[in-house]
Amino acid sequence: MGSQGYASVTLADGGGADIIVPSTQIQFIAGIGIGGTASAGAIISTQNPATLQTNCGWGSGVEAGGLVCLAGGTVLFYRTPVVTKGTGTAVTLT
Repeated sequence: MGSQGYASVTLADGGGADIIVPSTQIQFIAGIGIGGTASAGAIISTQNPATLQTNCGWGSGVEAGGLVCLAGGTVLFYRTPVVTKGTGTAVTLT
């Protein structure tokens, strides 16, 4: 347990660099990534937006994670699975 109730965690980035938490800002983002090499349900931890894009492809979640990285933070990105889309129907006034 770290100071002031924060847990100390060491994450290994794909580039081999250690990321020490909480000495850096960390943010968890769950979102869709289309393409990339990581499977759905994977958690990618990085400070590099290029690493995030390589592993998770593109999408609004990947973009949000990239902004965290560009601001100097660490992102834990949970790649949510893409499921069957819903369908729209006519609006019924009740």
